Amino acid sequence: FYLVETSGELALLMGDCGSGKTMLLKIAAEELRAPDRSIALVSGLHATSIDLLTSLAAAWQLGVSAQASQQAIWQRVTARMVELRMEASHIILLIDDASEATSEFLDTVARLIAVAQLHEVPLTIVLASTAESAAKLGSRLLSLAQLRIDLEPLSPDETQTLIETTVGKQFPTIALSQQAIFRLQELACGQARAILQIGQLALIAARASDESVVDVELLDDVCQNLSMVH
Repeated sequence: FYLVETSGELALLMGDCGSGKTMLLKIAAEELRAPDRSIALVSGLHATSIDLLTSLAAAWQLGVSAQASQQAIWQRVTARMVELRMEASHIILLIDDASEATSEFLDTVARLIAVAQLHEVPLTIVLASTAESAAKLGSRLLSLAQLRIDLEPLSPDETQTLIETTVGKQFPTIALSQQAIFRLQELACGQARAILQIGQLALIAARASDESVVDVELLDDVCQNLSMVH
């Protein structure tokens, strides 16, 4: 949010697989929505330049035909960027798995930044990647980054908040005991994806057995079936 408020251009969101990068981008896409913002959430997984451009065209409802050339879509997209500046709209592009995109995809990201700079278009891009794969983003984009956010393993308190604000909403009459929260954080090594997966299974098991509280024993029973207890 800081980068958007300060009109920054490029941020890196770093974290291990399962650390919650995708979830955080989705939350950001929802919470940043405003009449003066145009937000697009795009996957970079094996994506090409045309994938990026068509995703933007779809997000901005440009009505580009399936037969349109890449150059034609590029022209429509960049023209729309200038229009959005005239409308005083801030463009926010959130790219998940950015380091898994093709080099042409990443080149197009850099070109979009150049267009924004040339026409003074308010543009903020967030590239999500594992730290180990960051070099795949290329020196050009890495040099443009104004902010880097490294996701650390979630603490027990953060684990509880994550459960309560996501999968826990599906089970309003069931809660995890404090000891179960600590155990869940330990079993999942603080990784958001694993916390959600184990937590949801534990809540389902509790509902099936008419329990109102998930305790350590129930949590371990669930994880035993997943061969995670150690």
